[in-house]
Amino acid sequence: MEVSISVYKNWLLVNDRYLTPELGPVGLQTVLKVGRMAIIAGIDQYYEFLKQFNQDVFLSRPPIFTMRLGTSLQMEGILSKAGLANHDHVHTDPSDLKPNYQPYWQAVADSGFTPEAQSFVPGPSRGGVWLMLREAI
Repeated sequence: MEVSISVYKNWLLVNDRYLTPELGPVGLQTVLKVGRMAIIAGIDQYYEFLKQFNQDVFLSRPPIFTMRLGTSLQMEGILSKAGLANHDHVHTDPSDLKPNYQPYWQAVADSGFTPEAQSFVPGPSRGGVWLMLREAI
């Protein structure tokens, strides 16, 4: 079976779908290692797209939505007390995740990317806790 790994805007897609924890940390790491060049190319392409609209400001390379860890209704089961108390909703410390979700964070790091998580509640289709990655520079 052929697997398609791509980045659409700032979304990592595998076979045109976003990833969920059912893939497991080892599966996530495999996707990130196999798709590394496509992911970096996608980050670069999205960065260039963003620069067109933000020519007068400094932009860092954008994070990529990598895996939806859960919905907004599941946040308390995913985020630790420290993570729930983080009102910036950008999590740069793995201890913001409960221990059973930290292996996903480590899989991103072990694949040569910089992990982070974001938590927000904009709606049922995209809200929740997302594992993100940044290109390690």
